[in-house]
Amino acid sequence: MGGIRIATTPVALARALYRYGEPALGDRALALTPDQVEAVGRRLADPGFRDQAHRVWPDGPPDTVYLLAVVTYFNGTPRPCARSTPLPESALPEHLRVAPREPGVASSPVPPGEVRPASGPQPGPAPTLAARLRAALRRHR
Repeated sequence: MGGIRIATTPVALARALYRYGEPALGDRALALTPDQVEAVGRRLADPGFRDQAHRVWPDGPPDTVYLLAVVTYFNGTPRPCARSTPLPESALPEHLRVAPREPGVASSPVPPGEVRPASGPQPGPAPTLAARLRAALRRHR
């Protein structure tokens, strides 16, 4: 699939499903294993699936392909979500809400029992191509 790799998490999938009116699937998404999340990511990276997703939900939101990839994972076939506009953050269950960022505080909580170093490389999504290019340009100035 062209070497494209999609990084997401069970919580991110659950939040998207809840916001688009699919709380039952959102609860199921929270229990996904890393291998299952990777399977959703592989579907997202498939150009054929992206084309199919836009045929299934032509007037869908910007997250159409993302939403349909996880709906398809659970149901076997793609279908539009119950809502085409997202619920506000405040409508999410407490365990899925993102707290407002405070200066100097990490944007995502550290899971219980996990210790992360205070400095140095942190786990997380890979930097975007634009961010990598900006960093490379700064190094060569």
